[in-house]
Amino acid sequence: MINFECLHCGRCCERIIIDTEYGINVGMYLKPSEIKLFRRFPSAVLPYIGLAKSGRSKPKKIVCYQLAVEPCPLYDKTTKTCTQYDSRPIACRAYPFDLSGGRLTAEGHCKWYEKVKNTFDVGKTRINAPEAIQYAYKIHNIFMRYEHPSNLPVVMIFDVRKKKWVIVEKS
Repeated sequence: MINFECLHCGRCCERIIIDTEYGINVGMYLKPSEIKLFRRFPSAVLPYIGLAKSGRSKPKKIVCYQLAVEPCPLYDKTTKTCTQYDSRPIACRAYPFDLSGGRLTAEGHCKWYEKVKNTFDVGKTRINAPEAIQYAYKIHNIFMRYEHPSNLPVVMIFDVRKKKWVIVEKS
């Protein structure tokens, strides 16, 4: 088993917004209960994933939110640490690991991952980050339920740079 060891480089807190493989710019995932961590920074949080009825341009229900500013407002640049470390969001607890297409991946910008990336295959190695990874799999499985039936909601993602909702096309 590989144990993640944060090297406190700050890269994860400085690089929040990414361009996805679909050309949509997204910020760091936030569960609805985590929004309260950013109440002093209301413009930093935007909707992330929404569910809509077919033919609509905006979602009826917001499923989760995203941090949409860089660097994270909870990041202390001097100490290179999080000011809310013990209550940080699940995405921060999971970093540098993520799910991509249902497969466990690691963020290449993480200094720890740069150091160890040639020693294991992320998709086949057990990682000691159970709570965060289990939650990521749960979210992935929820959205996999919406893959085929046409009567289920349309999944939409809010693009933080374009400030508009984008329909996620089913492949």
